[in-house]
Amino acid sequence: MNGSEECFDVVVVGGRCAGAATGLLLARAGLRVLVAERSAQGSDTLSGHMIKPDGVGRLAAWGVLPDLLASGCPPVTGAEFTLDGRREPRPEPVPGALPPMAPRRTILDRLLQQHACDAGAHVRHRSTFRGWRAGAVSLDGGRQVRTRLLIGADGRRSAVASAVGAPYTDRRPGRSCAWYGYWDGAALTGLRAELRPGVFAGAFPTHGEQVLAFVQLPVTGWRHDHGEQDYHAGLRRCPTIASALAGARLPGRLLGAKDLPTYFRQAAGTGWALVGDAAHHKDPLAARGIADAFLGAQLLAEHVLRGWDHDFDQALRCYAADLIRLLAPTAELNDQLAGLDQPTTRTRAALHALWAAEHQIATGPPAARGRRTRQHRPSGSTVNRPGEPR
Repeated sequence: MNGSEECFDVVVVGGRCAGAATGLLLARAGLRVLVAERSAQGSDTLSGHMIKPDGVGRLAAWGVLPDLLASGCPPVTGAEFTLDGRREPRPEPVPGALPPMAPRRTILDRLLQQHACDAGAHVRHRSTFRGWRAGAVSLDGGRQVRTRLLIGADGRRSAVASAVGAPYTDRRPGRSCAWYGYWDGAALTGLRAELRPGVFAGAFPTHGEQVLAFVQLPVTGWRHDHGEQDYHAGLRRCPTIASALAGARLPGRLLGAKDLPTYFRQAAGTGWALVGDAAHHKDPLAARGIADAFLGAQLLAEHVLRGWDHDFDQALRCYAADLIRLLAPTAELNDQLAGLDQPTTRTRAALHALWAAEHQIATGPPAARGRRTRQHRPSGSTVNRPGEPR
């Protein structure tokens, strides 16, 4: 409908992990939410797939986990980490923690979008953000949407961040590159990871009875035209990973990523907020991308609901500050490790400090841990306006 105008309490640009989760939580709390996702429904995206236990716990609290398990996604049972040829003792799991999972994004994103729809959110695919000004969001086709809050969940190259002028508050160039391959016939039910000077590799089960095996190398060694050669050479340098893939085959092509910076953007301002990779990104070594997207979604939803009828701008500022407070420790330690160039003693210290920081996220205050979302209808909401569909 060219030139038409709609009204929503919140418009979320980006409907994958961060955006769909944010839309789910806000719609479930009673706000009228539009989630605009530019890709087609069920489309894939490059991902490391791993969801750490705190992220799985959020899926359970939100009621999404049973559907993910029913989709055939296996829990990742057990973990073995080898550092420079020696088995590294890992900390005890958090009491009551669920095992990690590594779903394909074609399935995880679709489930989150479906739960957002079930909560009352309007999820529209192939819907592209075009601009924002004074509470009006422009989408493709000339569609205008009035909203109190615009949320950018549209990834590292966020168009929303550009439109609102959100600056980087900390930005560091990528230190590693990564290659990913999906293997058939590998009998692996847990995580295996091996870190040596100049290489980090790992493998774990995902959907379709496949195993995802990744190799990370220093970014200075990126060779796009020799990716398969470098990938297999990296696996050979990590015997515990190579042995896990013995007898398996790699039926498809490899996927590679070179641009893996670490950054924080200003995550909120008057009438807008950023979440997920739009707000913060780090090297995939710690495998915290999806779990941190869920953490950010819950944190943003809680601050939005808390401030909706009060000092809304202050609530958004608190969200931005809390996001940095919670994620900066793991980002700093992860950046140290991502260069793959430290002596073993320093690597070991940073690795254990990273695990301790993750433990702190998992056992911290409720806003960090995750909790079941209560129903909440902020006064002044546009929910259930007469004559408008819900």
